[in-house]
Amino acid sequence: MPAITTDLQPSMELCTGAVESLHPETSDRLTGPLLFGFYPDEASPELWIEQEGKRVQFFADALPAVIKQLKRAALAAKETT
Repeated sequence: MPAITTDLQPSMELCTGAVESLHPETSDRLTGPLLFGFYPDEASPELWIEQEGKRVQFFADALPAVIKQLKRAALAAKETT
């Protein structure tokens, strides 16, 4: 089996953490981990979330709106189950 290599470019983008999502009853992994990071830019930093090679980027000043919508989705999910 060939080696898997990941090249990181800390001056271009930084990964700050990962979240693994496991099924609450079986502990099976549903999908790959969510990776969180940012592109350094003093004027307007871009944040990113990536899962299984698909990345979503947004400016840091949009973070409060992103968090609000995630909380809203979680609340709606609880109400429908």
